[in-house]
Amino acid sequence: MGGLGKTTLANRVFDNQRVKTYFQSHVWITVSQSYEVEDILRDMIEQLHGEIEQPTPQGMESVNSMRLKQIVKGFLQQKRYVIVLDDVWNSKALEEGFVEKREGMTQEEVGQRYLKELINRSLVQIAKTTIDGRLESCRVHDLMHECILSKARDENFVSFASEQKVELHERVRRLSIAYTYNNSLKQLNLPTLHSLLIFESATSSSLDEQFVPSGCRLLRVLDLGDSPLHKFPQQILVIFHLKYLSLRRTKVRIIPRSIGKLQNLETLDLKQTLVSKLPVEVTKLKKLQYLLVYSYVAFTPSRPFRSITGFLAPQGIGTLVSLQKLCYVKAGGHRNKNAMQELGELCQLRRLGVMDLKKDDAKELCHSLTKMTDLRSLEVVAESEYEVIDLDFLSSPTQLLQRLYIKGCLKKLPHWLPLLNNLTNVRLKLSRLKSSPLVAFQNLPNLVELLLDNAFDGEKLVFGDRGFPKLKELRLLDLQNLRFVLMNGQAMPCLQSLSIYRCRCFYVFAEVQKRKKLRKLWISACAAVHNSRSLEFLCVFRRINLG
Repeated sequence: MGGLGKTTLANRVFDNQRVKTYFQSHVWITVSQSYEVEDILRDMIEQLHGEIEQPTPQGMESVNSMRLKQIVKGFLQQKRYVIVLDDVWNSKALEEGFVEKREGMTQEEVGQRYLKELINRSLVQIAKTTIDGRLESCRVHDLMHECILSKARDENFVSFASEQKVELHERVRRLSIAYTYNNSLKQLNLPTLHSLLIFESATSSSLDEQFVPSGCRLLRVLDLGDSPLHKFPQQILVIFHLKYLSLRRTKVRIIPRSIGKLQNLETLDLKQTLVSKLPVEVTKLKKLQYLLVYSYVAFTPSRPFRSITGFLAPQGIGTLVSLQKLCYVKAGGHRNKNAMQELGELCQLRRLGVMDLKKDDAKELCHSLTKMTDLRSLEVVAESEYEVIDLDFLSSPTQLLQRLYIKGCLKKLPHWLPLLNNLTNVRLKLSRLKSSPLVAFQNLPNLVELLLDNAFDGEKLVFGDRGFPKLKELRLLDLQNLRFVLMNGQAMPCLQSLSIYRCRCFYVFAEVQKRKKLRKLWISACAAVHNSRSLEFLCVFRRINLG
């Protein structure tokens, strides 16, 4: 289960100076649900060599997993080392990667054997603070076994029936409640409660009091997502220590001006609510780091272009200098001072989403982007499908940018695109470019996903030899004038998924046998597919999921 603090605890141990001194080699790998064993091993080899400031062996991209394992084993021979695999969804990643069968253990066995040893020996003080908070929430289940519904028991959640008397230990610090009833929360007196999560509420009452227990002045985290709220609960405004507030997927429409009282608030999550503007008092929240105010909406005849609704930024948003994530702010608006100009004060932003961008706003936005040296993700949506977005005013974009999504008409691609060596994901929608966009992207060393949706009006796309060295997923959608797609030689050697939808009539020329990692091929509404070895190509078709 996510959110229990596993990564936090592991990171505290991993970064401890005594741990660093005791072990000669240190590796931290994020595995995730979708992984390639070879990628894990290559990442490990790069970290091991980088730690001793030595270059990695040449030709790593073409080495198979068996050889990669040998390199890792040879490097770690006769050394003390610590390797952390974060976000592991199953033990297969351990078994396939580097743990020999005779030495392998399940994650549960690893935890039972080593966590107790760490706590009992040299890491007591490191782990104590982090673990204490977790244990307080776990004790809920021991103290309240008579009140816990069987449906929730296996999910480690607490749920109360309407007539049950709720008694919790006063030291409970974390509480998750499902299927609440009107009086359940009113009964609670939890002066040390720090975190409260309410979900799948069964009541449809408009009363706000039931969602916030009384006496919880020390509350740091309050998640009311999916609750049947229609109004902002006034009880929240006295929780001075509150750092995280989520009203996600509620019916709340108006945020009160008194929101400015929550001086310690760091996250305000209003995603999928009815909020379309914020009061100017939000600018008093100087510690705010994450501000999410937007909803996804279905396409309708009256809304054929925009699928996201954002919010009108209050005047003075530039004073929220701690912001790291801001989505989605509307450009311009009714204010005298241009909102795009104020964004330039938010130098710590890592993710920015801007919508309703007009031609006149683009220049101010570009000037502001120049100051965002930590920006990792940028999404820009034009006001309409006919509004031209000109981002060429940006002279020196941050080299840390990893994700770039642009929705709107482009006369040409920005000149700075080929310079973004850390770019991993690019999505262009309704760009209607006259010249091929591939030239700007083909030499990017880390690009793994490329989406072109009604983004090119030409007849031919040519993927040059050895271009797109890391690309794993390519999607071509609604390219109505496209006639030919040519994949030369060693283009896209890492391609795993190729999807082509609603492209009227075209021919694909590709040497599929050279793309050994291709796992998914989905082609819709195509006239023909040609290959220099048609028989082999047909065999490949049978092995690939066509959908």
